[in-house]
Amino acid sequence: ALGDWSRMGALETYSGGAWYRKNFSLTPEQAQQRAVLDLGSVVSTAEVRVNGRTAGVKVAPPWTLEITPFVRAGDNRLEVLVLSTLGNHYVTIPTRYRGSITAGLLGPVRVEIASN
Repeated sequence: ALGDWSRMGALETYSGGAWYRKNFSLTPEQAQQRAVLDLGSVVSTAEVRVNGRTAGVKVAPPWTLEITPFVRAGDNRLEVLVLSTLGNHYVTIPTRYRGSITAGLLGPVRVEIASN
């Protein structure tokens, strides 16, 4: 589920990666248009795959990525690997570092189809 890991109980102190996966469909007309993935908000990095192919890696905003070459008419598979910082882990050990513990794919996530 989208949201801040630090507010999800068991993931509160987790530092690492998590996959987000979603299927979506495009009409033949939509598949011929420009497709932009908008991840909304991400903490801290995101690797994006569309239909099994790496579409790009984002390490800073804006959290948008053109995915036109990777989409097709019909069913499409979106996969986003989000990696957090060590901030969540540092909550569990003595350290001077106390960065933000917000982590995850916060969203909202959408595929925007625009005319070429």
